[in-house]
Amino acid sequence: MADHALAFILAITRQVVPNALHLRQGQWGLATPLSSMSSLKHLTVGIVGFGRIGRDVVTRLLAFKAKVLVFDPIVGADEIARSGAVAVASFEELLAHSDIVSPHCPSTPKTQQLFNAAAFAKMKAGSIFINVGRGDLVDSAAITAALQSGHLAGAALDVFNPEPIPADHPIRTLPNVILAAHIASASPPSVKTLRESAARIALQAVRGELPPNIVNGVTAPR
Repeated sequence: MADHALAFILAITRQVVPNALHLRQGQWGLATPLSSMSSLKHLTVGIVGFGRIGRDVVTRLLAFKAKVLVFDPIVGADEIARSGAVAVASFEELLAHSDIVSPHCPSTPKTQQLFNAAAFAKMKAGSIFINVGRGDLVDSAAITAALQSGHLAGAALDVFNPEPIPADHPIRTLPNVILAAHIASASPPSVKTLRESAARIALQAVRGELPPNIVNGVTAPR
C-alpha cells in the first residue's frame, strides 16, 4: 500500500494522468498549467498514523527529499524523529502545514469521519489529499465539496465510503481526482501474505489464543 500511496502522490504532483490523456488525444505540450506541477523536494507531506504502512510511506517520501510531518498520538516524538520525519503536536498543526495529507491510521470510533468539512477547511488552500487506507476516515460529501470549490487542488482515493462508489456520485466526474477500486494492496505476494495471515489468525482464535492487531479493546479470547 505504501507503493500505491507514493504512486498517487507522484501522479498528482506530476500531473501524469491529464498529460497522458492529452497526448492520446493528439495534443502536445503541457495539459495543465505549469503551476499545477511540483517536485516532492519542494513539498511538505503530512502523514497521519505511524504504523507499519505509515512508516513505509515516510521512508519512500524521504528518498524523494520531501519534508515529512507525522501526527500519531501514540508514537513518541523521538521514534518519529529517528525515521527522519518531524513529529507534530496536533492533527490541526499537521493539516495547516502540509501541502499533501495522507492518512494511514485504522478505522476506529475516534478516526471515523476524521476528515470532515472542518478538517478540510484547516488544510492549506490548493493542497492535495491521498487515501489508500480506510474509506470511512473521510466524510465523502465534505471532500467532494472541498474539491469542487477548489480549496483542495486534487485528491487520489483508493478507498471510499460507500464502496463501490455510486455510479452517479459527483466525485466520479471531477477532473482533479484520481480514483481506484480499492486495489492499493493488490499484488500476488501481498494477496498470498493476506491469506496466510488470515489463516494464522483464525487458527489462533480456534486455539483460544489472543490474536494480534486488536483494535476493539478485547484483552482475552472469547
